Amino acid sequence: MFSATKFNRGGSGRKFPHTMPEGAPFKKLGDLEMGKPVIVRGFYFNKKSKFGKEPVALTDDAYINLPKHLSEAVEIMIDDVEAVDAINAGCVGFKPYSYDNDGKTCYSVEWVDIVPTVSAEFPEIPVFGS
Repeated sequence: MFSATKFNRGGSGRKFPHTMPEGAPFKKLGDLEMGKPVIVRGFYFNKKSKFGKEPVALTDDAYINLPKHLSEAVEIMIDDVEAVDAINAGCVGFKPYSYDNDGKTCYSVEWVDIVPTVSAEFPEIPVFGS
């Protein structure tokens, strides 16, 4: 069934309300610790890259340039209401990994679910689908 609500982007017109710290650096996957989970706070596409349109992940403290082969997955997540809600709740992340491609080291990610922790700073765990 069609629902026009999927075209809503919130009052500000932004799907991801996370505000990046001023001066946050851009990093490549190869700059990250392999296998260590990174929480995704949002996505966008850099259309000014010398390699063409490329996905970028927003994290707590850096912009992470993602490989072009992840573009389709990122587009699907940006267009999926449940995925956007989960990202905004801090429940989506990735683990970077490296692999060899004909003698060249390449990088990709394994998408992972993040289980939010309860602390004095964040006393509630978001509930999805309610």
